[in-house]
Amino acid sequence: MKTLLNLGWLVRSTSQRAVVAVVVVVAAAVGLALALESHMSTPSHAPSARAHARVTRAHRGRAPKAPARGHTAPSTAPPRTRTRVVPRALIAPTDPFGMYTAVFALSAFGLWAETKPWGAAAGGAPLASSVAALVAANVGLIPIASPVYDAINGVLLPLAVPMLLYTADVKRVIKGSAALLPAFVVGALGTTLGTLVAYFAVPMRALGDEGWKIASALMARHIGGAVNFVAVANALEIQPTMMSAALCADNLMNALYFAGLFALAKGVMPTKATLAAIGNDSNNDAEGGVAVEGEGLAPFSVRKASYALTLACAVGFAAKSATRAFGWTGMEIPIITLVTVALATAVPKKLAAIAGSGESMATLVMQAFFVSVGASGSIREMVTTAPSLFFFSSIQVAFHVVFLLAIAKVCRFDKALALLASNACVGGPTTAAAMASTKSWKSLIVPALLVGVLGYTVATFIGIGFGLTVLSKLSHI
Repeated sequence: MKTLLNLGWLVRSTSQRAVVAVVVVVAAAVGLALALESHMSTPSHAPSARAHARVTRAHRGRAPKAPARGHTAPSTAPPRTRTRVVPRALIAPTDPFGMYTAVFALSAFGLWAETKPWGAAAGGAPLASSVAALVAANVGLIPIASPVYDAINGVLLPLAVPMLLYTADVKRVIKGSAALLPAFVVGALGTTLGTLVAYFAVPMRALGDEGWKIASALMARHIGGAVNFVAVANALEIQPTMMSAALCADNLMNALYFAGLFALAKGVMPTKATLAAIGNDSNNDAEGGVAVEGEGLAPFSVRKASYALTLACAVGFAAKSATRAFGWTGMEIPIITLVTVALATAVPKKLAAIAGSGESMATLVMQAFFVSVGASGSIREMVTTAPSLFFFSSIQVAFHVVFLLAIAKVCRFDKALALLASNACVGGPTTAAAMASTKSWKSLIVPALLVGVLGYTVATFIGIGFGLTVLSKLSHI
């Protein structure tokens, strides 16, 4: 105990202590689940003594029958096999009310955990919900497969994507993020090069075709966000277990990334030249009168929510019809992205008016998605696969940060802009804006949101294109 207390004093800051505490809790939960899973895996032994006695009496006094010429006598030894006993979950997979209760309860747990210092420091609501669902599924509280999970992935998730992109007016995004755009482009290039470095440093090719597909999805994740990861994963048909392991490993890496990013941002303030340029852009944006995701959006309205949901359903229907007509398997979300961005650019004010209500509903759907991803994972498979995925993400993002800061120093970019651009790449618009607000970089909140929305818009296509043209070829070298 005295040694533990001494170790505790080594972790000085509250955020560091929170991360350590969460790591310990997650390790304990995973250990419990592994123990229970191991207990439920029982080997089948040889026949019992009573059965052996019956066989002996039946054959006593009989001469063994000689085998026919050219044939060998079959072995009478019982095969030694190890069977996997799959436990029945407490909630039946076909019980819709029970399943949705569990899914939304775990979603609510993640959102609640994010309001606590330990939850926010450890990766926020997505990681909390995913880990909780992973443990719940592996100890038998909820099933690892259910029609409800299929409905979330196949119906609800495609509805969430357009509701997250109602503010993706390309003209305004490029205009309003002009100060951050060069740093964001460099950051996206750093992620791309980091993907190549990590692909050769970590034995991803040992996973076969799943290796380059996962690398492509993580690349999209670290240019846009989790939505882009899912879009690439569906387009490339990644196995659900691999998707779950990759997201879990990447969420853990993100917790370390954000801790390091805020450490790098300590004492950093935007330069006067940056503030002057941002001020001019903000004045021009104010004249446009269009809201941005998370900034100046109207509060939740039932009427506007119905409009947002109707439009999302219509876009999803159009995308599904197109994929069926042309045989584009798994391309629903990329098509939904293109159509929504085109609409947001064509009628920006009308879509911005319903964006706030749509974003609220999309947040709940994304939480449900993280629950379904966590529940479909096997802890044993994650223990063998997730470490390599964790190191892959770590090398990929570390190279991204080093490359971005090096280019920023050579090209004399504002360090505050470089760090915000990195956050927009790895975390997305919400975390980038939160960082700008926390650091009191008030004039950078809107540009951070805009450049994050730009990441949502382009990351899916960059990930799919780079994966098919480059990574898939490297997997056969």
